[in-house]
Amino acid sequence: MPAVTRSLLHLLSPGGRRARLMIFPYHRVLANEDPLLPGTPSAARFERQLQRIRKYCNPLSLEEGVERLTQGRLPPRAVALTFDDGYANNLKIAAPLLKKYEIPATVFVAVDAVERGIMWNDLIIEAVRSADGELDASPLGLGTLNVHKDGKLAAVKQLIGSALYLPTKQRMEVSQALYAGATDARVPRQMLVPDQLKELRAFGVDIGAHTVNHPILLSLDDTDARNEIADSRRWLRDVTGEEPKLFAYPNGKFGSDYDARHVEIVRSLGFLAAVAADWGCATRNSSLFELPRFKPWEDSDSGFSSRLCKVVAQTYVQNRQSPASAGRT
Repeated sequence: MPAVTRSLLHLLSPGGRRARLMIFPYHRVLANEDPLLPGTPSAARFERQLQRIRKYCNPLSLEEGVERLTQGRLPPRAVALTFDDGYANNLKIAAPLLKKYEIPATVFVAVDAVERGIMWNDLIIEAVRSADGELDASPLGLGTLNVHKDGKLAAVKQLIGSALYLPTKQRMEVSQALYAGATDARVPRQMLVPDQLKELRAFGVDIGAHTVNHPILLSLDDTDARNEIADSRRWLRDVTGEEPKLFAYPNGKFGSDYDARHVEIVRSLGFLAAVAADWGCATRNSSLFELPRFKPWEDSDSGFSSRLCKVVAQTYVQNRQSPASAGRT
């Protein structure tokens, strides 16, 4: 079956000018499964995913993938791995496994989260985790929520969904208030510290920019949006000594999180490419500043390989239609 799947993928994603670049997005890799983060792999599950990637695909760094895509020199079944936000477990858990299987990756760093130690949404998750039975959600106008064991995941989804599109400062203030209302414990640090960004490079991991405050760019005026992007790049250059060439849009959905203005800002700042959250894989017709990503995380060989074939096959249909990104590049 692996040989058959590789052959099919080879036909769908050949090398050269007809090649496709698959980009797989991660955030965290955990020591153990977490019921409040059901889509996040444990180290064991992540290793199985890397084994499948090595079996079916030709992994390369996103930077190399972008350059070879534009030159028409991608290998068949090309794939690049990315991690958003800058979690400490990217270094402690994911990086050693990536090195073991000789798979490069890119980590996109949200500056404020690294400096603060935690993302706003993780504050909400930890508030729900810490709450005993009920949680005062009045900071979001939701009254009192049931956070007994069976209600915790539903509460997390409701709270994060309600806070997601608030103004950036208010979103953090609400998250802090929820956490303070649930526990007196010190806020746990989950993110990398700045010095660890250099350590990632030793594992073959590139560092990309992901704004300062992880805002919804559409909620900002153009000047603030540009500053979010440019300042994050400058901060990373000062910390690592290297200018980031790659960018990831926070949240990453065109039309709800960013639009053509932000694509032009990223382009004008001199980035090589940017990744979004739209589902699919890249071809030579794709905008380099809106590269799609997808998650083939079915926990079986057949599910993984079927997902790859399905998403890659969809690019042939899309290429016969009017480009979805027309007017956005």
